[in-house]
Amino acid sequence: MVEEQLGAVMKCLIGNLGKDPELKFTDKGMAIAKFSLAVSDRVYENGQWTTLDTVWYTVTCFRGLAEHVTEVLRRGDRVIVAGRVKESSYTAMDGTQRSSLERSEEHTSELQSRQ
Repeated sequence: MVEEQLGAVMKCLIGNLGKDPELKFTDKGMAIAKFSLAVSDRVYENGQWTTLDTVWYTVTCFRGLAEHVTEVLRRGDRVIVAGRVKESSYTAMDGTQRSSLERSEEHTSELQSRQ
């Protein structure tokens, strides 16, 4: 167990949910939630913010965290996502480069509350 944790890749992302989390259960009853997360590089120039690039991630949460995120997070919410990750890149049907991020249950925090 310790060896797995020492070799784990940890990543922290700050971004906005692209859609509401979707909750499903395995045959054995384990909760799994997935949501898309847009992470943008932005700069402040000449009195305004400009988005340079946006990378889309698919975030997967398990067990209690999966149930929690589906209860409290909604499309557009700004969140911090942290945990062990597995990342892969692919080319979407429209030709754009995309990344997929699968993370184990660690931590997700909402940065802005909905009004």
